[in-house]
Amino acid sequence: MMVTWVTFWQTNSTMVEYGIDNRDTVAYGSETVFIDGGSEKRHLYIHRVKLTGLTPGTKYSYHCGSALRWSAIFSFTAMESGNKWKPKFAAYGDLGNINGRSIPRLQEWAQKGNFDFVMHAGDMAYNLDTNNARMGDEFMRQIEPIAAYVPY
Repeated sequence: MMVTWVTFWQTNSTMVEYGIDNRDTVAYGSETVFIDGGSEKRHLYIHRVKLTGLTPGTKYSYHCGSALRWSAIFSFTAMESGNKWKPKFAAYGDLGNINGRSIPRLQEWAQKGNFDFVMHAGDMAYNLDTNNARMGDEFMRQIEPIAAYVPY
């Protein structure tokens, strides 16, 4: 499982604390600077951490961050393995920022475990780069309650 998030500041480390009953396992990852192509040339920091040693079908809680700041606590269920597993997934495209009527239902279903992963086929927020990428920032805030619970 790969956990990815963005901050608007550089951190002293990139990590995820996770576990079954408590978050007693720590995984460290990388931080990469991304300079937005807009007129402000905003610096964003993309963090990626790979979680290993997961037991298929087991629910984990986690949060991500560093000693400077932590995210909210989220949960996910590790993917099943083998050939008898029949995944349930949500597949969609053309999901906008302004009139994303399905977003609340997708958020609810992801958090209830109604599907195992999401396949977003395209047209994300239409113009992620609008307003120096603030349109994209808002879209990602709306997607977080989905992507924090199931692979996206």
